[in-house]
Amino acid sequence: MANLEAAGVRLVSLQEHIDTSTPAGKAMFHFCGVMAEFERNLISERTKAGRRPKITDAQLDRAAELMREGQLTVREIARMAGVSTTTLYRHLAPDGSRRTAEG
Repeated sequence: MANLEAAGVRLVSLQEHIDTSTPAGKAMFHFCGVMAEFERNLISERTKAGRRPKITDAQLDRAAELMREGQLTVREIARMAGVSTTTLYRHLAPDGSRRTAEG
């Protein structure tokens, strides 16, 4: 916006009644930008949250115990925990031990 102002450019939207040459128009233009950025960030957060199922420490402890017992398949254990096998393997090694942050 500052670059446009420096170049003498102004925005006038007749339908939305925004004129960036007035203080009220500038404020409304900036407010619309803030709200658009806010919505974009919310969408990003929701997308990230939906991409990676969460698993609690208690669920991990129980899954690790079941893996060590060897009575159930990893798929069955993951289904019981409500996550994918990939999520389990992200946190637990095949022997049921916790993976470190380094992998």
